[in-house]
Amino acid sequence: MHILDGIGSIRELNIDNQRVLVRADLDLDPSTHPTSPEADALLTLKLAGLLPTLQLAAEKEARVIIAGHRGAPSRRDSSLSLERVGARLSELSGWEVFLPDDCLSDAAKRVIGDLRAGQVCLLENLRFHRGEQANDETFARALGGFCDVYVNDAFPSSHLRLASLSALPRLIPIRGSGLLLEKEVNALSRVLQASERPVVSVFGADAHADQLDVLDLFLRHSDHVCVGGGVAWALLAASGHDLQGTPLPSELMPRCRTLLDQNHGKLVLPCDVKTTARTDAGPERGDPGNTAEVKRIPAGHRALDIGPESVERFSKRIAAAKTIVYTGSMSAPRSTTGTRAILESIAGAPGFSVVTGPEAVMAAVAAGPELMGKIDHISLGGDATMAFLAGKRMPGIEALRGASNE
Repeated sequence: MHILDGIGSIRELNIDNQRVLVRADLDLDPSTHPTSPEADALLTLKLAGLLPTLQLAAEKEARVIIAGHRGAPSRRDSSLSLERVGARLSELSGWEVFLPDDCLSDAAKRVIGDLRAGQVCLLENLRFHRGEQANDETFARALGGFCDVYVNDAFPSSHLRLASLSALPRLIPIRGSGLLLEKEVNALSRVLQASERPVVSVFGADAHADQLDVLDLFLRHSDHVCVGGGVAWALLAASGHDLQGTPLPSELMPRCRTLLDQNHGKLVLPCDVKTTARTDAGPERGDPGNTAEVKRIPAGHRALDIGPESVERFSKRIAAAKTIVYTGSMSAPRSTTGTRAILESIAGAPGFSVVTGPEAVMAAVAAGPELMGKIDHISLGGDATMAFLAGKRMPGIEALRGASNE
């Protein structure tokens, strides 16, 4: 059974001249400064993905209301306002975008009541109200008074029980999925079903217990997993290589040894690394570091990045794959050579490719539109992607089931 079976698509819903509330993904990674170039690039990518749903609604002269959240404020916080979102959406679409002062204010009611074709109402940050995170039905009913049709196009939040994603759609008889949500689900389902093999995953992350859980998830779905970053250094140390100059949590070593023992032949580890003798977070940007075989890392040097032979080793697996998934970073924050090289290998490979996770997505954005255009799917799902691949429940999608297309 496909996860979207029994759920109506916006293509099928009767939205002509209706008030359509589109739940969108407007959040940013907490580590991204909201006014930084990286934040602007990510916001542009998210809104570009949302536009097909909004354009379809506009073609049918629907009155469009966009709802979303940013951050997790305990009270109103002007730094988390959606004002920048509205301005950017207006630039991308050419539409007039109204942003009332509060998602439930009288001003919001007036704006929605006065909407005409070619105009959009963007509701202010839903999380300025505690009812959103509490999945409060009273809050959901207040939002429901604004719309005749509900559309979920916020896959990255659909693993959460939020009022606008779980309680609200159950109150709106005409409800369904947006085009971006469908695109995410279909691409990730293709990975999950793994009908096109071999499946090669490329995984990079800091060495933490929860990241070993993610690695275990990829191992279950893949024929081979190429590992970089801190998790790779931990696995190399657990296999007997001397990485004493690289800070690693000693408590992870037993789990790493178990993963190595249980997945012999599946795990593909670096054979060489870029290193530095510096004791801070890494080299200055642009410093390539020194290259060393993993069995000959200089004493006191810390691993920063996968080396050129490791890139070649991983790239051979990628080139032979029918399905490719990449998440995370091969590198320390200021050493991006390995990550960029892996993205280039994926872009040039014939297999179906998915890039996900904030580090990999932002690296793809930095590489430019030409490279991004050669990757089959850039997933902005983040934690929702991991939840989906793990087979966990997706409350925001489940709430759409039984949608009416009348």
